[in-house]
Amino acid sequence: MKAFLLMPLLTLMARADGLAASVVTEPVGFVTVNLAAPTGTASTTKLIGVPFHRASVFQGTNLLANPNTLQASTPGWVSGQFTSVPHFARLRSGVASGRFFSVTANTTDTLTLAAGNSTFGVGDSFEIFPAQTLGSLFGTSTPTLQTGSTESAADLVRLNNGTAWITYFHNGTQWRTATDATSQNNTVIQPDQGVFVVKKSAGSLAITLQGAVSVAAESSSIPGTGQGVLSSRFPLPTTLTNLGVHLCPGWRAGRSASLADTLLLWNGADWTVFYYTGTAWKMAGGASSQDSTAVPAGEAVVVRRKDGASGSAERTTTGLPFVYSTP
Repeated sequence: MKAFLLMPLLTLMARADGLAASVVTEPVGFVTVNLAAPTGTASTTKLIGVPFHRASVFQGTNLLANPNTLQASTPGWVSGQFTSVPHFARLRSGVASGRFFSVTANTTDTLTLAAGNSTFGVGDSFEIFPAQTLGSLFGTSTPTLQTGSTESAADLVRLNNGTAWITYFHNGTQWRTATDATSQNNTVIQPDQGVFVVKKSAGSLAITLQGAVSVAAESSSIPGTGQGVLSSRFPLPTTLTNLGVHLCPGWRAGRSASLADTLLLWNGADWTVFYYTGTAWKMAGGASSQDSTAVPAGEAVVVRRKDGASGSAERTTTGLPFVYSTP
């Protein structure tokens, strides 16, 4: 069972250093994702997409068009405050609207971003928010998943780093991997990506995802080759058509799943494969249109490019699956 709440929330963004605060109004919501109890020796697996970002700590307007930077008018920042823990900057207007970038450095008025040499326009609005991490999503000292001294004894979280799946588990003290005993609590979960949760422990589990809701189209990255994970981005079901991946210039359509790029959606027991014919989404082995097939709220899809595909990552735009009016 999933629940959703969308409401305007007047949020006071207080600063730890006592300087002037910013007041912003953001819609907030929550979604509950349920993992069934494992049967026998089998694990329960859910592909989760986090359809929220953490509350914004700043909203402002860019003053100067320079590559990889955003500059605000006397925002009162402290140098380095957005890198001591990971933060993102998300563009709310301009040619990069809907895109987000990791903050790599900041001065008292300028952000440096991992933006691939992008230049943002003067007057572009943007916001800053803390990144979602393993610790913020699943807990640090008291995680929602079962802990264990080894990977085989614990519930697992798997993230795709672009080339491989990395498995994390909580050892009762911190998040780590099988080969790295250092803390992985601050491992970032990209806003447009999903995470595999592997539940081996007894009993069912309800994971509540919550945070700020985007009220504009979201831009996501999909792999140009191989496979990756794409979150549905919004806390309401989003159709295959609305995901927008078939509109990417390099997306390969075909008359069958074996000839096309595909999306894989977990149906509770197995993966359902979808492909785009050039005019409609179809299910592998089926004939009827699947354009309106929905990715459930709080879940994600696997994007699989056709064998032999090559190219850089591409961007897809997911439109709002709801109507929002400013209060």
